[in-house]
Amino acid sequence: TCNVGNFERRVRTNFNLRWRDKKVQGLSYGLNTNYMIAGSASSLITLDTDSGLYSNYPGSQSIGQSFTWYLDPFITYVKENTKHSLRNRWYHNDERNNNAQSNASDVYFTEYQYSHKFTGLDLNLTAGVMTSLTYSSAALYAANADSSGINDGMNNAIYAQIDKKFGKLNVSGGARYERFEINGDGEARPVFRAGLNYPIMKYTFLRASYGQGFRFPTIAERYVTTSLGPVNVFANPDVKS
Repeated sequence: TCNVGNFERRVRTNFNLRWRDKKVQGLSYGLNTNYMIAGSASSLITLDTDSGLYSNYPGSQSIGQSFTWYLDPFITYVKENTKHSLRNRWYHNDERNNNAQSNASDVYFTEYQYSHKFTGLDLNLTAGVMTSLTYSSAALYAANADSSGINDGMNNAIYAQIDKKFGKLNVSGGARYERFEINGDGEARPVFRAGLNYPIMKYTFLRASYGQGFRFPTIAERYVTTSLGPVNVFANPDVKS
């Protein structure tokens, strides 16, 4: 609640490990990790536009400390023109703030990807499937149905893309079927993309692309509710994609 001025301090450490299997050629696996502690103070509103331009409006400052870490285990297998990869992540974030803005979340992510190069056809195929699960407990997001501040989200997708060369012309096309869900309310639809790339001369290319996508609202966009000084932030639980 005190006006201490804006600041940000971070301490971070990383650890990366990769092992190439001696018995199975092309097989490698490992683990990447990151851990960070951060402290910060920031304000949304200044005291005024004259002498108080670099001072905070009373009650608008947020002071907090965050603890963040992730674990990324992975496996990759390459044989001739084929590659298999399995990527995973466990991400944890704990934000301890004043002004009733503390929040904590865990995100679990898994993706399997397959790629193959058809040398005789000048064609590359990439396909995969992924899932992401989010569990959040936050005073900030207490505008959900039971006012608990406990929410969960999910994102699943399956995709494929083909890259083909016709002489100098590179053509790519892909499709992705995507599903989002928050607290059991979900939506799914396919999206498509395509692209062309043609070299006109050295270091000069003619490119064209087309892409689709849709944006599903996040937990914060639906359920955030808080106040900073005279400013109130209201939830929008019925916001659509």
